[in-house]
Amino acid sequence: MNKLILSLVAILSLTACGGGSGSGGDYHHGSADNTTRQANGVWHGTMYSDGYPNRDLTILVLDGLMAGVSYDSSSLFSGYMIGTDEFLSGDMTEFNSHGEPVDDLIVEGVFHPDDSMDLAYDSNHDTGSIALDIDPVTYAPAGMDILAGHYQDLDSDLDLLITEYGEIDGSDLDGCVYDGHVRAASDGTNIYEMVISRSNCAEAANITALATHYGYGVVDVFVLDSNEHMQLWEINAD
Repeated sequence: MNKLILSLVAILSLTACGGGSGSGGDYHHGSADNTTRQANGVWHGTMYSDGYPNRDLTILVLDGLMAGVSYDSSSLFSGYMIGTDEFLSGDMTEFNSHGEPVDDLIVEGVFHPDDSMDLAYDSNHDTGSIALDIDPVTYAPAGMDILAGHYQDLDSDLDLLITEYGEIDGSDLDGCVYDGHVRAASDGTNIYEMVISRSNCAEAANITALATHYGYGVVDVFVLDSNEHMQLWEINAD
């Protein structure tokens, strides 16, 4: 049995340079510098707002790519983070419980590798700070032999097969076909990047993804399609 958190972030095209929101650009920034790579992992903590209730935040980061969730506000996030020395900066787009983009955030601050992040954010609607600690799952055993498996969502709407060779194949009840590949983090961190094409249906889109492996057969999937609609799937490994 396997358990993952998969963070799927689709963009208008895999080589786009912009979009309607902060998450619509090109996440492939080339070779990540050492500081950005040191931020790789799963981070969990709190968003402290100057004008709204505080809320939880969990993010995944891999070589500058990021995606996350706040369960308190039923919000999803996508974007990027880049670094110089111990300074991080980036853009995040927030999506509401209906999967619609509602805010763009600029974030910057410091991080301590393998420990914590202390960031400030400025958005269209709010300002505040973000305090995150590294999640130990970041250092769990990783590799394609661990990630490989057959996955379905709770309603069997989605069926995905991930092979030890990094291939992804699947389908859903709407007739969509999923085809792509996955790579493991080069530094051994328990984070994976995926590139998937969803075709043969009205919801056709190009998707990129981040994933982290937890064990126990449950997978959370964060999906942002080409129409900038983001949602959370729950899928299970057999």
